[in-house]
Amino acid sequence: MRILVASADVDIYNSNWDGLLEKGLRAVKLASNVDDPLAESSAYFDVSTGRMFHGEPELAESAAAASVAAAERLRHHFYLARALFVRGTLARLRGDWEAARGFSERALATSPDEPRNLYQRLIEEYELGNFADGGALLRRLLDVQRLTGPGPTLEHGFLSWARPWIALTTGETGGLDAAADTADTILSAPSVTPTIAECARRGQGLLAVVRGDAAAAEEIYTGFDRTGLGLLLECGDDRFLGLLAGIMGRFDDAATHFEDELAVCRRLGYRPQLAWTCSDYAEMLLDRTLQGSTQAREGDRERAIELQDEALAIARELGMRPLTERILARRDILRA
Repeated sequence: MRILVASADVDIYNSNWDGLLEKGLRAVKLASNVDDPLAESSAYFDVSTGRMFHGEPELAESAAAASVAAAERLRHHFYLARALFVRGTLARLRGDWEAARGFSERALATSPDEPRNLYQRLIEEYELGNFADGGALLRRLLDVQRLTGPGPTLEHGFLSWARPWIALTTGETGGLDAAADTADTILSAPSVTPTIAECARRGQGLLAVVRGDAAAAEEIYTGFDRTGLGLLLECGDDRFLGLLAGIMGRFDDAATHFEDELAVCRRLGYRPQLAWTCSDYAEMLLDRTLQGSTQAREGDRERAIELQDEALAIARELGMRPLTERILARRDILRA
């Protein structure tokens, strides 16, 4: 069991979700034969993470609950916080903010400097418009980053993405240069693992979107590795690609990516990302129309209004204040 879960840890840092799930399932089968809560918690964590990346949220939830139960028997702060992170992620993806906050609060009470849960809670607060609380969590994550020093670690990976994500979500553009420097530090490290490198490259891509840098967007778009990591980062693969394609002026490609992301979010019940994708898609269609692009299509404005209305309904229901305000600020332009 211990060999399997140790090998699965390597799969996590290489974004090898197939290998992660396969080894986790093998380790889980052995759990009833031994009393080893550390290996058991890790095995169920591997299964829950693998199931999540395979688009099986219900199976992921049951495995995550089993990981938490084993970690509680173990009474070790790291393994409990890590198991709670998966439960919190699944709740956040559904838009169940109360459950997500409960898991992240418990995780941070157990392990206050655990970067996964600091980032998780940061996302929750910014999505709901609690900017003061979100800013405090960002500062805590920055403190953890400073304690670990420069390098290709989880703390640095999350921060290379968090700053541009906050800018895209709220319009707050502070710290973007620092995020760019963090990404460069990660990608220049000889020991960087593929998963952490991908966090940095995605951070660079989102910086290109926020800054309207078509050349930088094209570089990230061309070399993009579709691993599903966007689930953890609050921006699915196809939404991310759609944003990049839109900055590049490749509106047809952007539309295809947004449609694919909508289908995934609807199938899995990931409502916050469904709302954001609807909004991004609507703005892309509006930009295509206003720019008089040769790629403009009849019915773009009507489709954009439909998408915007859906996004607004979800954002209001889930209390997503930044998205609600963003949509309302654009409604008059869209309907002019």
